[in-house]
Amino acid sequence: MLRRTMLLGALASGFLLAAGVNARAAYTFTTGAVSATPATIPGVTETFTPNPGSVAADVPASIAAVTITYSGLSATPVSGTQTLTFTETATGTTGTETWTISGTLTVFSASTASVAANFTDVVITRTSGSGFTLASTGYSTITATPPGSIANLGFLITPTAIPEPASLAMLGTGLVGVLGLSLRRRVKKA
Repeated sequence: MLRRTMLLGALASGFLLAAGVNARAAYTFTTGAVSATPATIPGVTETFTPNPGSVAADVPASIAAVTITYSGLSATPVSGTQTLTFTETATGTTGTETWTISGTLTVFSASTASVAANFTDVVITRTSGSGFTLASTGYSTITATPPGSIANLGFLITPTAIPEPASLAMLGTGLVGVLGLSLRRRVKKA
């Protein structure tokens, strides 16, 4: 009888724990307004577009936080450096976290159909919350014909690990087993 009770208790606790914890869930990321020092790139116009988005599950994800569109490129090679500052926020089952990001953007343009961008000296400062980490992964560039090219500043968002239902079920089963053994020993002594 005691063994049957222990088995039923272990199974019940496992099912309850598995049902009570959500599996990995989606989260969103949002980029705030982008501020930049005046570009020192002759004849080049830049447009900064924040990139909001979502990720299907609480797993590390590479994101393009800011898209930079260039126009007015000329055949004359130009380059310039400026400072960018913007915010990034992630919200999901592990919490909400906001960072301030700043860095130096250096742009090189050799012709009307080519542009390259380096985002260096990146400083990421958590300003609120917890539940995620954010790391800079650099940038990507897409060469295009006029009016210009697009550069995406890339970041990696990593949610804090949350316990999986199976692990919690195993823990619950083990605890019930230990409790059952303890009760069994008491019953034998009595």
